[in-house]
Amino acid sequence: MKKIILSTLLAITFMHNTILATAIYGVQPATNSSLNVLTYQDFIVHGDNSISNNMADKNVVSFFKLFDWKNTNYIAYITFKDGDNASTNRGISFNSKYADVIEKYGNAELKKYSYATDEELKIFVEHDPRKNPDVDILNDNYAYVTYGTEYEGRKVYIRFYFDENSKVKLLMYYLYNK
Repeated sequence: MKKIILSTLLAITFMHNTILATAIYGVQPATNSSLNVLTYQDFIVHGDNSISNNMADKNVVSFFKLFDWKNTNYIAYITFKDGDNASTNRGISFNSKYADVIEKYGNAELKKYSYATDEELKIFVEHDPRKNPDVDILNDNYAYVTYGTEYEGRKVYIRFYFDENSKVKLLMYYLYNK
């Protein structure tokens, strides 16, 4: 068994891989992402992972709603890294390339990754007591695109991080209010 540790000292035990999720109160990340319209179904995660195995609808948003969904200062994130058994509802997995993501989700601004300038990730990791080991795979040769929508008054996002070969290496779902 593995645990999800939230900064509010709330722990939930799941059977398979760890969901890296953090609830952070009173912190608002900067917005530097493309807002492309997604649907609730875009937050379904397929595969043998903690979301798919423990949420009846396999939806990340449903997981976020277990906690302090209505608190506008509540932000959270979940990451899956290359090697995890996870794919998006549109079929993007860790074998996918940048062109596959653009084909399935549409155009979005491709940004060069730098921990120093990736405001959302930086805020999440710096307020996560575990420092999220999934993000250790990222380096300055990586890039990312972000897609988002509003659901029940909350902004929810999917971010894809790509390596120097344009291959998906990290998938991050997150929410916050701006």
